[in-house]
Amino acid sequence: MRTVEFTKVKYKKSGCVAEITLDNPKRLNSVDLAMLQELRSMLSACEEDKEVKVIVLSGEGNSFCAGADLQSIMEAGPDDIPFLIKNMARVAGDAAIKIRHIEKPVIASLKGVAAGAGLNLALVSDFRIAADNCRFIQAFVNVGLIPDAGGTFILNRLIGVGKATELIMTGRTITSEEARAMGLLTKVVPLDDLEHETLKLAEDLAKAPGEAIRRMKTLMNRYVFSDFETYVENEVEYQFECAKTQDFLEGVNAFLEKRKPRFVSK
Repeated sequence: MRTVEFTKVKYKKSGCVAEITLDNPKRLNSVDLAMLQELRSMLSACEEDKEVKVIVLSGEGNSFCAGADLQSIMEAGPDDIPFLIKNMARVAGDAAIKIRHIEKPVIASLKGVAAGAGLNLALVSDFRIAADNCRFIQAFVNVGLIPDAGGTFILNRLIGVGKATELIMTGRTITSEEARAMGLLTKVVPLDDLEHETLKLAEDLAKAPGEAIRRMKTLMNRYVFSDFETYVENEVEYQFECAKTQDFLEGVNAFLEKRKPRFVSK
């Protein structure tokens, strides 16, 4: 076993299985620009490492990822915030594209909260195993933004236009069982079994014929994700425009102040 330490993302390799862990447990692994950049770098390293056959994406502590670290975003100057949001959307999109381009299975191991960009990075993965305590939310509408990290794209393909529209426009929370019934999850397991079940799937996939697995993912990408990169480009620009609105600032301030937002745009 070899371990590499980063500031906001942990990396561990056991045999043919690489584990990437988001590491900001005090804020439920909320992501900032630095964490997204580290995640993108680690995904690239796993892609290049010929020993790695399977990648597991997880979160440190009690949750997978609560989305963007809104507190750190608001610490930027008012004129800088839209550009910071745009950069975060760009790097989150890059990470989502990387997850698809890696010709190796990526498993998202989910518990606690999976929200915002964190949820969408899980959805764009090849497998999603969730603990029975996990809650899922496309939280963007609650702060005046659109889903990033490929969220709208993948939701439409997983559950269809109707349910995708409902989740992204209402921002409502769903349980593991509801997510499984919709087709968002590979499997739901008791929290105590999550790590075991995730690693069991990873080890089984690592024993599968590598060339066949690579070709399977290539075909998926070619025919299901053929326009994914163009979509991400549009997503980044739309996110930038939303981040310049008064509704975005109101949504974030309401979240931090634990009150209902009062949106003003028509």
